Amino acid sequence: MQLEVLHTMQLVSQFKMLQDRLQQRTARVAVIGLGYAGLPLLCAIAGSGFSTVGIDKNARRVDTLATGTSPIADVPDELIRNLHDRLQFTMSYEAVRHCDVSIICVPTPLKDQQPDLSAVIDVAWNLKDVIPENHLVVLESTTYPGTTEDVIRPILEVGERRVGENLFLAYSPERVDPGSTAFGVKNTSKLVSGVTQSCTAVAQAFYESVVNNVVVVSSPAAAEAAKLLENTYRFVNIALVNEFAVMCHEMNLNVWEVIEAAATKPYGFTAFWPGLGVGGHCIPIDPSYLSWKARQQGTALHIVETARDINERMPEFVLNRISDLLNGMGQALLNSRVLVLGITYKPGVPDARESPSLSLLRGLLRKGVQAFYHDPFILQVEIGTRSLYCVSNLDEELKKADIVVVATNHPQYDWEEIEASARHIFDTRGALRHLNSPKVTTL
Repeated sequence: MQLEVLHTMQLVSQFKMLQDRLQQRTARVAVIGLGYAGLPLLCAIAGSGFSTVGIDKNARRVDTLATGTSPIADVPDELIRNLHDRLQFTMSYEAVRHCDVSIICVPTPLKDQQPDLSAVIDVAWNLKDVIPENHLVVLESTTYPGTTEDVIRPILEVGERRVGENLFLAYSPERVDPGSTAFGVKNTSKLVSGVTQSCTAVAQAFYESVVNNVVVVSSPAAAEAAKLLENTYRFVNIALVNEFAVMCHEMNLNVWEVIEAAATKPYGFTAFWPGLGVGGHCIPIDPSYLSWKARQQGTALHIVETARDINERMPEFVLNRISDLLNGMGQALLNSRVLVLGITYKPGVPDARESPSLSLLRGLLRKGVQAFYHDPFILQVEIGTRSLYCVSNLDEELKKADIVVVATNHPQYDWEEIEASARHIFDTRGALRHLNSPKVTTL
């Protein structure tokens, strides 16, 4: 009995020591995965006063960061250089032996339309052999409810290691809005939940030392589900306005005017805008994690499946609109010259992952169109077996093209100059809708 009491007192003491180091920022923190979520987080942690180490399996990325150069647009080189005394970069998990916290920020893509947790699982197996006692492990990668407790915990909880006693495990979903100047790591509320109460307390102490507002939820599964709901909400509402845009076209209504009119209501309505579809590393992927988990539970999220179908049909709808516009000008789609403006999935962001612009280009080429593109961020794209390169002289290509398609409304574009140079423009993003030009047709 005395040994049990002594053991409990030791655990409480160790727990309090870790909590104190986190609150006093004397702890050392490792972030695994230095992409769009991990690198901004690492810099925010270092900027809060912690000594940090960034771990990534990409040797080129590690070497680039070690020279003070950032591969992520949202993290300026100057920030890396200013924090150099609190930043270390490596490919080795051995650095974790000297850390108090490890945060997992690796991709969770789809494989054959099912969740692919291979990167997360690989990190967990690497951490298993190097995390010291009284260590906090936090999963931030987006995933389905149950991952932290059902997948990560069994890998880490080996030998004498017990979650809630000498190992602390929590989930806190990343919330990153690439390209945003209004919201970053520090001023975006952080959801946190540990596997046990002590895990939650340690994770809360850590994040309260980094961000302005920490929101504690009842379980890791609740936090995992909340993250999926956030992105599924956007996915479904984008599908709604995309389908609404198709209806407005059939009814000869201006969808932009209708949405702007609805948005004047001060409550109960949030404006979403139509376009080519959805792209990026979250919105097209995360709803599939939610619907997959629903199927595992014997139910279904029919609205998610419907929304996916609508969003995936948009490039084909746009292709048909381009064909109709060309027909109206007395020209066939075959052998026409079409310039696509914007390849990235989001304005101002150098990321073309899952971009619907690529689907549009693929469709144009399949129809025998002379397709070209321009994007200030993307110099080359692969469409099947073909390599396409960003046009070098935008003004010249604007004048040559039979039709210019605005696929991504980058802020770098001067829309008045584009309107002046182009013969005709099909604007899928409403970028030129206020010019009232006869050259411009909107979605």
